[in-house]
Amino acid sequence: MGRGVLWSWVLVMGLACGEPEPGPSGATDGDTSTSTASGTAADTSGSSGGETTFMLPDVGPPTPQQTASCSTWVACATELGVEGLAEIETSYGIDGTCWDGDGPQAAACDGECKTELAATVMELEAMGQAVPEVCDPPQTVSWGAVQAIIDANCVAYCHSPGGEDESLDMSGDAYYEIYGVASSQSLLFLVEAGSHEDSYLWHKVSGTQGSVGGSGSTMPKGVPMLVPEDLETITDWIDGGAQHF
Repeated sequence: MGRGVLWSWVLVMGLACGEPEPGPSGATDGDTSTSTASGTAADTSGSSGGETTFMLPDVGPPTPQQTASCSTWVACATELGVEGLAEIETSYGIDGTCWDGDGPQAAACDGECKTELAATVMELEAMGQAVPEVCDPPQTVSWGAVQAIIDANCVAYCHSPGGEDESLDMSGDAYYEIYGVASSQSLLFLVEAGSHEDSYLWHKVSGTQGSVGGSGSTMPKGVPMLVPEDLETITDWIDGGAQHF
């Protein structure tokens, strides 16, 4: 995931809104055990609080990584043998210079890739040539679209100060509350960029948390599940790299 930061061990909280429910082996969220990043359980029966936590690295703000649009542009340019392919790979490739900086730089590169990709597709169509499948623009979702879903479904009564699970405060910009943060109910991170199947947030809102060793209620709790369109938005955002723009 490109987490180029120093590893430090901290206790992290996860999506646990509501009363704990039995896990796969009959354990509940209140059991006193911890797990390390390697997945090894450690007995903490003498600790206070009686909460299940997992010892995983505090990854801090994520390092930008190649976006879905830039990945597609590089693949398209390679397929077509576009002039300056080496420079394209150097800038926009998976280890390109675009991802050595901050979020705004990555966002600018993403915009450039979208522009180049769209222009190339238009040029091929204008010449009556077939557009290779690898040049099809990917489904990309902005963080703003995901934040709107969170604001509408997750904040009130639950993930906010004074809410049922205020330990995961999503009332502000929730990005750094969920990206690269370990779940307290499974060994997954809440959001694993590029893979919704490895993201516990996705399982919690899809009702499949039990399939990955999780527990607790499906989110949002006590109300209808997210509509398919919202689930698709979250899926596409995660699979597209879970970018913060």
